[in-house]
Amino acid sequence: MPAASVVPIPSGAGFAAASTLLMNALTARVALDLLALPAGRTVAVTGAAGAFGGYAVQLAKSDGLRVLADAAGGPPITLACSDCGIKQPTVS
Repeated sequence: MPAASVVPIPSGAGFAAASTLLMNALTARVALDLLALPAGRTVAVTGAAGAFGGYAVQLAKSDGLRVLADAAGGPPITLACSDCGIKQPTVS
């Protein structure tokens, strides 16, 4: 495989987390780019505690967007959302 086709695993990430990074993070990036929302606008992210949702939340926040996040589950989901930078997730 050409060296240009691979990237190093981020420090602190295990093999499982690193293996999903490109698929989930790039899909979230492309989705946000297609929306083309200017900083300050609001985006809703369902499944915010999941792999794709977590990346979408973090990337949207880094783009200066206001994020409305929703996730299903109890306290573990609330903690996962907090890890993504969501202050008050809506948990159903």
